[in-house]
Amino acid sequence: MEPKKQLIYDLTVLLKAKKYKKNKQTWYKENDDLIVVFNIQNSCYSDNYYINVGIIIKKLQKEHKGICITNCDIQERIPEKNKYGSYVSAEVLIQALELWEKWYGEIKSLRIKALEGKLPLQSTAEAISFLTTVRLA
Repeated sequence: MEPKKQLIYDLTVLLKAKKYKKNKQTWYKENDDLIVVFNIQNSCYSDNYYINVGIIIKKLQKEHKGICITNCDIQERIPEKNKYGSYVSAEVLIQALELWEKWYGEIKSLRIKALEGKLPLQSTAEAISFLTTVRLA
């Protein structure tokens, strides 16, 4: 099996055990305030692919736009290969996703990161403004 198909198969099994739902090459998990998104994106120019993680802040979604990486208020890309040129395994990606959830998976921890200026570079101005000015319960 080609590396991307094997990765998708392995991730599906591992993420299902972590209560993620799947839609095509995107997995997501919701809580009261956020949706954590994990995505395998195909390259338009080659057989390469990109691994994306993101957060949708529910209060910033004026209407339901769907769960996809482009609708994320905060996102980051994980390299698909390690420094030796080998594809990253599903298990390593799960570890990265667990860290992502720990750092950004709750609205309160997300707010702290925003106040410290430690959000990923691909964070919308609207998300930063919301997280640094709105009082959270």
